[in-house]
Amino acid sequence: MKPYNTTIDTVKIQLDFTTQEQQHAVHSDLIDYISKYYFVNYKDFTDEISRQVNRVFFVYYNGTYIASLVTGIYTTYDKYKRPTNVYYIGIKFAGLQRYNYDIDKASSDCLFRVCAFANSNNLVFRITQLDIAIDIYAKFENVMAVCTKRTPNTKYYSLSEQQKFEQTRYVENIAYDRLRKVSKHAYTYDKAYKEGLDFDLTRFELSLNPKFFTKNALNIDNIAKALDRYHVMYFPTIKEKQTKITEYESFTNLRVRDIKKIGFEAYRLYPDLMYINEFLNWIFNVELWHFDVEDIETML
Repeated sequence: MKPYNTTIDTVKIQLDFTTQEQQHAVHSDLIDYISKYYFVNYKDFTDEISRQVNRVFFVYYNGTYIASLVTGIYTTYDKYKRPTNVYYIGIKFAGLQRYNYDIDKASSDCLFRVCAFANSNNLVFRITQLDIAIDIYAKFENVMAVCTKRTPNTKYYSLSEQQKFEQTRYVENIAYDRLRKVSKHAYTYDKAYKEGLDFDLTRFELSLNPKFFTKNALNIDNIAKALDRYHVMYFPTIKEKQTKITEYESFTNLRVRDIKKIGFEAYRLYPDLMYINEFLNWIFNVELWHFDVEDIETML
């Protein structure tokens, strides 16, 4: 079995406020705080329909994008259908594990510093996106992922079906512009090719989107159930992989006993749920004083 590890690649958090004044004050303080450690710039985007100008702030480390901040407003309704405006700040930390030590350290540091800022100032935030990855030190051709506990009304690619990108295989058959609108989606891709690495690395990634956290509470049990829907597998040879694909696609209606009969379990790779749980606990408990220690990495 090839070595592999579990990691978190993308996290998006959201802070909600009852007034626009609160939103602006916290946003200004956040930008000032982040600017002490990273370069921050902004760009204005004009909505094609409303023509409203939205300003997005981007955070960089040595010229590499590591995070972004946006503000906005949405409306909620109580049981009497009375509307209430909610003013939010959304902060996205993307590419937390690129296998570039300096950038990865800066990305994680930025995430934990922002969470520490919020926790230390009693600012409640919630996670609205979480991308969980299993990184396998193997060639892309030797790895396969399949959804063995399918969701109703969701289309899936067959394992032998040709897809648009040669180095990426999606599990669900969803239009690219709708990927973030669904509850979750998964795919595998050649991480070594994407990052220009000098060693073999293939990533399976499960993206838990805003809709997932609207329906499910954030806890390790719900995350574990989402991950358990997929079999992520490493095959020592392409011949073995192709044999299992043929067996799998010979069934029209798969049942649990059919999966066992095919023998996927012998090739399956399991996510490290303890790591995910500790990561989440750290996000919601880290405070600014933690950054006074000599090396914060020893506490993760």
